[in-house]
Amino acid sequence: MDKVLVVYSGGLDSFTLLNLAKKNLIGYTLSAFDYGQKHRKELDLLQVQQKLGVEHKIVRLPFEDFLSDSALVGN
Repeated sequence: MDKVLVVYSGGLDSFTLLNLAKKNLIGYTLSAFDYGQKHRKELDLLQVQQKLGVEHKIVRLPFEDFLSDSALVGN
């Protein structure tokens, strides 16, 4: 395995996968979804990783209108 994609949500599972990739020296790309969420810790982590030179990708999903009544993005 040359490289893995770690989709980072900020939760325990993705945190564990990220650290396993680092510990085992597996190449990885970090990815996260930006759907207009209020809690943006996973996106903040990607910004820190960018400064450290880690390859990353933010996938923007235009769900704000669809999820406007959701506690994830709405009031």
